[in-house]
Amino acid sequence: MVPSLVQAASGIVIELGPGSGNQLHRFNTAQIDRIYGIEPNGHYKDSINVKVEKNGLEGTYELIVAGIEDSDVLRSQGISEGSLDTVLCIQVLCAVRDPKMVMREVWKLLKPGGKFIFWEHGWSRDRLTTVAQGIFTLVLFLYQQLT
Repeated sequence: MVPSLVQAASGIVIELGPGSGNQLHRFNTAQIDRIYGIEPNGHYKDSINVKVEKNGLEGTYELIVAGIEDSDVLRSQGISEGSLDTVLCIQVLCAVRDPKMVMREVWKLLKPGGKFIFWEHGWSRDRLTTVAQGIFTLVLFLYQQLT
């Protein structure tokens, strides 16, 4: 499931919490203009840079050591409200302190009609997030049935 989700990313993309870069080899570069990895842990920089080079993503993938809420840092990189085609979020929402805040920031950054693609390994303890997970899972399932 995760490979097909990553391959669905297109246009200008933010990958939230790429960690050590485990998804980099899965992007369909034919439909990607730019990928920004938003990772608050700067210790992953070397690992990601190695994988960027290994997968031929130089000039396409840029790691930004920041959080999604660091709007000044994102704006300095050209990421502003309504500027993104896709936000990819693989096993991130379960690990953040405030998933509601993250989602508010994601929705601000997405263009109208933009894609929020996510995958979680388990249900959140937060009731609102659990409901959102269920809705997104259903929408994803229906989308896959139609394509």
